[in-house]
Amino acid sequence: KNSDLDSLSEAMLFYASRVFNYNNIILKALNDNKYVICDRFHYSTLVYQGIAENNETVIDLHETLDSYFSEHISLVFHLDASIETCLNRIGSREVSDKFEEQGEKFLIKIKTSYEKIFLENNKVTKILTDEDISIVQKNIQKRLDVLINE
Repeated sequence: KNSDLDSLSEAMLFYASRVFNYNNIILKALNDNKYVICDRFHYSTLVYQGIAENNETVIDLHETLDSYFSEHISLVFHLDASIETCLNRIGSREVSDKFEEQGEKFLIKIKTSYEKIFLENNKVTKILTDEDISIVQKNIQKRLDVLINE
């Protein structure tokens, strides 16, 4: 929950884990003609440790690694909710993490950062998640069906 890690150290640990998983799990699965779905992955490191922390080193590191990680990406889901929905969901949890504890202003910065980085990424499909989860699941499934049947 609370960490004394600075944003660069945190990002380096995340990237070390991401490179390991990419090389040892993701690429192996792709080579076996399997579909791979990743949660958050390298875009979240850019947003949380780079942009939100105004850490140019992390932003530069992302730019260096982006083409490596993105080579096999066919689709990115940008799961987006209103700030009000995010605050309600955070408030309903028994435990929150260090990012969630930073409040509304931080959430706005995160939301704006994701919107900015995904603005010109043609692999991104934005899914609004304020609705009932069954509707969100159907919207995701529709887009996956299109991808699989291409």
